Amino acid sequence: MSRLVILDEYDANFDHIIPADYFSECADEIVIRASTKPQELLFAAANASFLITNKVRIDASAIAGLPHLRYIGVLATGYNTVDVRAAREAGITVTNVPSYSSSSVAQLVFAHLLNLCREVQLH
Repeated sequence: MSRLVILDEYDANFDHIIPADYFSECADEIVIRASTKPQELLFAAANASFLITNKVRIDASAIAGLPHLRYIGVLATGYNTVDVRAAREAGITVTNVPSYSSSSVAQLVFAHLLNLCREVQLH
């Protein structure tokens, strides 16, 4: 029996980008939490095989307390919310979304440059 837990659906805006049944083939049980406080992590993720996080930190003590865990997906470009070394030592795969906002960042930079040069906000 596999269990997938999405720890912070609210931060990730899942309802706008991923259909509710998207993970149905990945796990027998799917738990979607709007948010998870640090002190709730071990309870919320108990018996999880797969975790998906955006802002919830998964440190070495959490990894040690989740013996069934095989995968952590980070819905951001970095890995700063996961102790990658502890995950590697436990044989847990960790992934992220390396380029989800590249175009948006470039567009925002140019928008700010144009604003600074031409004071667009005044118009």
